[in-house]
Amino acid sequence: MGRCQVGTGYTGFGSTRADAMWLCVGLPLGGWGADAAMLVRNERGLSSGGCRVATLPRPKPAPETTRRSRLIQAAGVPDQTASNAVLLTCVLGACGVWTASYVKRVVTKDMSYTKQLDAYEEAVMQKRLEEMPSAELTAMLAEVEAETARLEERKARAKELGL
Repeated sequence: MGRCQVGTGYTGFGSTRADAMWLCVGLPLGGWGADAAMLVRNERGLSSGGCRVATLPRPKPAPETTRRSRLIQAAGVPDQTASNAVLLTCVLGACGVWTASYVKRVVTKDMSYTKQLDAYEEAVMQKRLEEMPSAELTAMLAEVEAETARLEERKARAKELGL
């Protein structure tokens, strides 16, 4: 419950560094664990209930019924190599898309930390404004109005000079 409580509130799974770490470490480890469990289960000849299952040798498929595409067959690439290439392409593509989206959020400053910091700064300034005595507030407003008038005067002069 302690996530992202300043300003915007909790924004859901995937919005914190801890969530990103779970995704980057947990998913591959989970996949590896499932793969290892399936290998052990297959080596022991076990079904999901833990009983031994008779394993029959699979008949070799006819060449035209293999899963390889004609292009892969023409190139002479083994199934395992083609499978690894497809998996690598998918993983690198997903990493590339995620990295690009992250860089975009950094460049546009559309990140949780930046939003929280902005909300905090705004809350602090609002609190200071509320606690400020009215005489000091009136003096500050007069100073801001005078500065605004000076800026307008400079703009008018620059316009007359053609700048």
